[in-house]
Amino acid sequence: MNSIVATSKRKILLLQSLSETQNNFVPLGLAYIAAIFEKEGCEVRVIDASAPYGNYTVQSLLEEIKKYEPDLIGFSLTITFVNYSYQLIKEISKISSALIVAGGPHVTILPKEVLEHGAKIAIRGEGEETASDLIKYLNRQIGLPEILGISYIDDKNNIVDNPPRPQIANLDLIPFPAKHLIRKEDFFRSSADNIRYSNMITSRGCPGLCTYCANQYMWGRLVRYRSAENILSEMKLLQENYGVKIFNFFDDAFTANRKKTYELCEGMIKKLQGMRWHCITRVDLVDQNLLRKMKEAGCQHINYGVESGDPETLKRIRKMISLDQVKKALTWTKENGITAGVNFMHGFPWDTKESIQKTRNFIREIQPLVRDIMAGGILTPYPGTEIYEEYKDKYGFRDWWLKGRTLNSEDLKLAPPFFQKIFFYYDTLSYDYFKYSKEILSEIKKTIRLIGRQNLLFFSKKISRWPFYYIVREMLFILVLISKLLHKINPALERLLMRPFLMMAASEEADVRSKKEDEN
Repeated sequence: MNSIVATSKRKILLLQSLSETQNNFVPLGLAYIAAIFEKEGCEVRVIDASAPYGNYTVQSLLEEIKKYEPDLIGFSLTITFVNYSYQLIKEISKISSALIVAGGPHVTILPKEVLEHGAKIAIRGEGEETASDLIKYLNRQIGLPEILGISYIDDKNNIVDNPPRPQIANLDLIPFPAKHLIRKEDFFRSSADNIRYSNMITSRGCPGLCTYCANQYMWGRLVRYRSAENILSEMKLLQENYGVKIFNFFDDAFTANRKKTYELCEGMIKKLQGMRWHCITRVDLVDQNLLRKMKEAGCQHINYGVESGDPETLKRIRKMISLDQVKKALTWTKENGITAGVNFMHGFPWDTKESIQKTRNFIREIQPLVRDIMAGGILTPYPGTEIYEEYKDKYGFRDWWLKGRTLNSEDLKLAPPFFQKIFFYYDTLSYDYFKYSKEILSEIKKTIRLIGRQNLLFFSKKISRWPFYYIVREMLFILVLISKLLHKINPALERLLMRPFLMMAASEEADVRSKKEDEN
């Protein structure tokens, strides 16, 4: 039993670690858990050390913890933050007696690893109901064996995996994310930053079976939905409290249930006229009538996961779509006045020169139908996925997320290279998980250049008029090449010389996200 003496009001600190990645939106997972702790009567603080305007160091975080003296410190662990979080947990354990708890996708897949790196309790799956039980545990009302869905180390130093917690059947019972507890100064500096509070989910789960994705371990394949009324209430709250004008739905497959999507669209039309929104879905989960209704309800932009232009690769990753479906969905989307973005993945272990060329040719074919293409997408073997399990020993990348990362740098997320910000995120390619040959690397880079130039044109159209945006694109492309060269020679010099352009790009990006998108 925990030795912390029961008090009337527990102090809770929820923390997102420093990392090399900037969080453009407030952390939704922490905000949901914060709402539960607040409902339980706790004093709650939320710190996202990777927030865009945050100015945190390891030392500043430790000083804040010593001053606040929390009873419980909760971490949200995704693959991006996991190793940095482990390092931070180690430092926190030296200066605080708080109960250290971790949850999130990585914890659900690898609870033993999390415990071995300093967390006292690992929360598997959804954390809302478990959070309530943790307060009961702190107040000595229940013991750890009574809490479903957790793993912990017992008094005999054995790892105990309690039975799983059933998934929450009625998502409407979960309080809205407590975004008011997230430090506004870390995310908000101008009206354009309202968009950072616009992230929402309307469901949990995904019907897909993709071999590169581990989301099913967190949410399952059974998709659960919030009611239209519940969603509309949160949207209205975000409008009133944060001035949100464009909403971003982060569901894995927003249109998985077309009847539910119609109901939500009808509610938007009746109760939230004039609002706009973006979503993510699959090309096999839309049709002409649905897209027409979505446009009427304010949908501006849809992001589709395509992943490959090679039919054989689509079969091997069990994407369960065809290239004809992709072209139809993109055509219908454009015809209904909605812009489309697409995601592709590059560098599958079975890739050949010909398979990559097929993807590149398909990208050229659909270019007139898409606004932008994900500026990244190098295949990452996430733990728990079929691709990870099949290839981890063959290519020697077992536990890759624990290697080669450190919190020693105090500007981890403050200055990404300019070329990665506006052209393509190359880092995962440099990790070389699948030991690419020179020929495969050359083909991937050709595809990257095609994608990067497509996205530069989109960006150029936002800051110039026809026909000058072609000139602007070429100027930006020259800057990209200079940035790449400088970064190769001296990363610090690249950050110094490119920082003014990086700040301009970040400002323009926020402004673009907060305004009405062009439909072309």
